Amino acid sequence: MSSKRLKSAILAGALVLSGICYAQTPTDSDYFLRAGIDCYNKGLLDEAVIEFENVLLLDKTSFEAKVWLAQAYIDLKQLEKAGEVLYEASLQAPDHPKVEQLRNILEEKSVTIKKPAEAAFGKRLRPFGLVIPENKIKVNNPEIAVLALDTERTLEADEEKNINLKDYFKKEAGPLSDVLELERTTGITAALDLYIGKILKDPSLGAQDDQGFLMRGNRIFSDRFSDNAFNPENRFYYGALLYINGSYADSLEILEPMKGSAGAYSEKLRPIMSALEKWKKTEDERIMLAKKAEAERRQLEELARIKEQNKKQDVWDELKRRRTGTDAKAAPSDGTVSEAALAAALHTQGYDLYKKGKLDEAIEKYNECLAKDDKNAECIYHLGLAWTDKALAGDTSGFDRAVSYFEQSIRLDPNSKNAKEAVSMIRDINSARQTMGE
Repeated sequence: MSSKRLKSAILAGALVLSGICYAQTPTDSDYFLRAGIDCYNKGLLDEAVIEFENVLLLDKTSFEAKVWLAQAYIDLKQLEKAGEVLYEASLQAPDHPKVEQLRNILEEKSVTIKKPAEAAFGKRLRPFGLVIPENKIKVNNPEIAVLALDTERTLEADEEKNINLKDYFKKEAGPLSDVLELERTTGITAALDLYIGKILKDPSLGAQDDQGFLMRGNRIFSDRFSDNAFNPENRFYYGALLYINGSYADSLEILEPMKGSAGAYSEKLRPIMSALEKWKKTEDERIMLAKKAEAERRQLEELARIKEQNKKQDVWDELKRRRTGTDAKAAPSDGTVSEAALAAALHTQGYDLYKKGKLDEAIEKYNECLAKDDKNAECIYHLGLAWTDKALAGDTSGFDRAVSYFEQSIRLDPNSKNAKEAVSMIRDINSARQTMGE
């Protein structure tokens, strides 16, 4: 083996083993994220993917990990996986500049961004946060791992020019150089003020390489907010960082209590809250449409169920007719008109009593009506309403009777307005039963 090839092999092994040291705390996703970014920047894409997957195993809502993982999959030419991961990220922040940039890349390659059939990342943590699969790890001794890390640091200065370093968005500091310089000379707070102002004016800057600036800011103010959530500075900067990182729901939860009492942060808070409220409105509309679609789907299922039940009932009715030897067509016509008129009058009397809240008397009249005209779909529907009110007043057995009458009214006149109302009533009764634990 040549000297150059030997040094390359040693360097690769050192980089892999150094990943072990980066992710020694499997309960802290920040370690995995930093290790993944470091591997990505050094061109170790497979190892970077594993680290970003580890982050998502610890925190499924990590927007930053999803964006990095999607970018790594694109570089590995695993475009379908990239599309699935980007779909998950777009649910959190559909208009985030990083999401838009990666979406454009995939659309240019004719890749459909779709919901994954299964989780787009791994199902378990690697032992000790390894950045490569267990079956490829030959060293378990931590002393050897530390030695390998020291070796990597020694070689890094000589071999850095031979490593293909990859910047996340192919730029160096660029338009964020003044932010990084201000952080170095003045501190993180002043630099964040400048960065937030630039992002609000030009959201596309969120796609620029910030050289870990946001990660540093998030680590600082996450700790400060945990220590003192009532401090306006801690709350504002932590909430603003969540907004910039695409965690809109969390950001809104943190910043909304500051409305009207932000003090010195009022002007800084206003444009962020405006953007968050616009997102919340869009999200609420999306959820409302999803619920409406679900309700319509359930209504169609209920109609299909009743239709199928009607078919069975029709067969049963025909069997009963044949067994008793009766036939509606052979029935005598004498007195039919007077019976129908009397039934209609009894129905009207029952409905008037129902409107006055006299449920027992109304039910009695309805039953008298049906004794003369058992095919009166409207009377049967009103009888279902009366039994529903009885059940709501405490007679819970009335629900069963109400459902039975509603289904009967649907069966007799399936295309009527009352039939549609009966379907809704059945659904509401079933929902009420579930709520009461029946």
